[in-house]
Amino acid sequence: MPRCRAILLAFLMAFLPSTVAAQVQFTIGPYVGIFDATNDLYDELVPGFFLRFGQNIGGTVGARAAVWPTPRIGIEFEGSYVASNVRLRVADIADPTAAFDSTLSGEMFMGSVNVIWAFIKPPLEPLAVYLSGGVGVVSRSGDWVDVLDLALAGLGGDFQSTTDVAGVIGLGLKYTVSRHINIRGDFRDYISSFKEEDLEGDARIQNDLQITFGAEFFFGGGG
Repeated sequence: MPRCRAILLAFLMAFLPSTVAAQVQFTIGPYVGIFDATNDLYDELVPGFFLRFGQNIGGTVGARAAVWPTPRIGIEFEGSYVASNVRLRVADIADPTAAFDSTLSGEMFMGSVNVIWAFIKPPLEPLAVYLSGGVGVVSRSGDWVDVLDLALAGLGGDFQSTTDVAGVIGLGLKYTVSRHINIRGDFRDYISSFKEEDLEGDARIQNDLQITFGAEFFFGGGG
């Protein structure tokens, strides 16, 4: 009897790892979408003038890759390139009609690592609805950075950084259309603190939103 138990235990130890590995699913896919920033990058009264830098709605392209240890829980990596020009407005406080408006080039990189939880995933249905949360980075560049840097230097302020750590939250859904292909749509909010220092030394909270649509290719087990 002890010998039988030892044989059974050895069999289970050999079998279980392969079973777990067979259930792991991997996904990868590109996406395109729309970017919008809910807050101005800089919006302040400075001596004699009102100065505003605000981002336009732009386009985004990117890709994601994920590993799903279970059908409901995944760990996903994503990276996006965003093209979003910046509106500059300079107005004279004494004469609001004397205003200067311009559009400056702007672009961003947004990347993150997220935990995905498929809170709706019927066992025999191709649909999944999921929440996501994680940590990321937002890096801003373009001609507007140099212009704002010069403006702040003249006022005794400066940038701390144009690259910021962000908290990321999201909601999405995907639908299986063939044996190895999903279509999916996602909403993600990158929440960061834009570290410019004006005369008061304030930092501005930013909500950088992405609405994306793409294809996802999957392989492995897990359903």
